[in-house]
Amino acid sequence: MKQTNKQIITLLSERIRIFFQDHQISNKHTSLLVTVSGGIDSVVLLDLLVTEGFDLRVAHCNFSLRGSESDQDELFVKNLAFQYQVPFHSKRFNTSRYAKERGISIEMAARDLRYQWFEELRNEQNCDWTAVAHQAEDQVETLFINLTRGTGLKGLSGISEVSGHIIRPLIKTYRLEIEQYAAERNLSWREDRSNSEVRFHRNRIRNEILPLFEKINPSVKKTLLDNISHLEQARQFVETVICKIRNEITFESESTVSISIEAIKEYPPEAFILFELLQPYGFKSDQIEAIAHALNGISGKQFFSSTHRLVKDRDFLIVSPLQKELFQSFYLDKEEGAIHNPIDLQWHVITSDQAIISSDSNQAFLDAEKIRWPLCLRKWKPGDRFYPLGMKHKKKLSDFLIDEKIGITQKETVWILESNGEIIWVIGHRIDHRYRVTSQTQKVLVLIFVNNFS
Repeated sequence: MKQTNKQIITLLSERIRIFFQDHQISNKHTSLLVTVSGGIDSVVLLDLLVTEGFDLRVAHCNFSLRGSESDQDELFVKNLAFQYQVPFHSKRFNTSRYAKERGISIEMAARDLRYQWFEELRNEQNCDWTAVAHQAEDQVETLFINLTRGTGLKGLSGISEVSGHIIRPLIKTYRLEIEQYAAERNLSWREDRSNSEVRFHRNRIRNEILPLFEKINPSVKKTLLDNISHLEQARQFVETVICKIRNEITFESESTVSISIEAIKEYPPEAFILFELLQPYGFKSDQIEAIAHALNGISGKQFFSSTHRLVKDRDFLIVSPLQKELFQSFYLDKEEGAIHNPIDLQWHVITSDQAIISSDSNQAFLDAEKIRWPLCLRKWKPGDRFYPLGMKHKKKLSDFLIDEKIGITQKETVWILESNGEIIWVIGHRIDHRYRVTSQTQKVLVLIFVNNFS
């Protein structure tokens, strides 16, 4: 409903006050970093916050996407901050290059860049909060975007009023109200021509899809916002329950999280629970459906997100970060005598009469004269073969690890040491028979693995 001129100023001012009261934020003791693009939403937010007497800093991102127009936006916001006597901060980004390097859309690149910088600047300026000018229609558009990408309750409940140090005081204000306020206050702003370009998902939803829904239901925006509010309440309830379930059925050790398979079956539907538990580790909905189907399957099945690996073991789903060093090799020189990264390993050469052979699996005693330096330290990989001590025939290292009853996740911690392309020691487990100390050995290479987890 359209408000009169005086009513709209009173309405938005009162709404802003209620927002800060609800979140116990006082204008007398709070400093805000307010993000201003130059568009109407952020200009109105800045005007309201100045009027309310907050201690402010203005932050503007120049994404370098529209040539001179981007520079004019930056100059406009700089002058606006000067008029309000608010400190101004800006940063220029090569958004296109960032998006290309990471294989993401321009929209996602701009989002990542601005939020990273906002948080850096907030800390640098010792601000309590970062105020962002999302409004009610942004909520509706975000709901559609999340629906097309696939989402859970969190995505369906829209944009949070408060998220970390981010606050959104206009999140319950409609665009029409913002336009009325700007007209009454005689505010100026910059129009972004890219807002009408349908190649951006949000613009297509705003300019094409929502108008179609409004033909079916003229009040569709309010209806969807009411639904978002109900879904947010449902999300809060579900999160409380999920937190309780997580504490009951998951176990953390080092960087690994184990989820009890038997316990998760007590909370059907399993796929829903798994989605809530695994989404933070980057697993997508189709992967999680496959994981749910694998609960009754054989052990050893693996699933990968961009950051984590999940292994279906006998009794647990085991989630661990992807190991960057999996395909790295490290080279050891004879004279160094020790390394401490990626593992602690020490070595020295003694005469055979000095050697007291130990049965400790974390120590290796090898015929030094058969060794070719430098040695290569790396993680084991499928296809590796060696002659386990006591055997005269080659054996697949994978079969050896199975015979040793080494679990799936433990296998990822197994390192090997090579000389001239041949495995001489499966570190912490077995040396190669060809390099053992014999009665003919004159010099012995002693290797000691400092196993901090034994």
